[in-house]
Amino acid sequence: MVSVLVALAALVIAGTTVPGLMVGMFARTAGALSAQVAHQSRIFAAAPHALGSVNTLYMFSAFLGGAVGAEVGTSVYTGHGMSGVLQADAVFFTLAVIVYAVATARRKINIPAAN
Repeated sequence: MVSVLVALAALVIAGTTVPGLMVGMFARTAGALSAQVAHQSRIFAAAPHALGSVNTLYMFSAFLGGAVGAEVGTSVYTGHGMSGVLQADAVFFTLAVIVYAVATARRKINIPAAN
């Protein structure tokens, strides 16, 4: 999450300059790659008997999310430019934080996830 905030800050402050884009995209990429490693470690620990299946599901979900993000980003950029992309990024980030907070709260009070 920190890398996303660094990326957003760099892009908001200096997103129209080459150094701003470089810092923002580097932070975003570093965050995405480190998150992928962390997520795969968690899913492998949760289902050590089905590594191939859970990895397939995880990678499919990651690809689907990337495809949706690319489409949304392209559409928003075409209609609203870089400021629109940053606003969409902030919305997706806020939604991710909300989902994370709800999941963390559910675990703390032991409410099972809906099936």
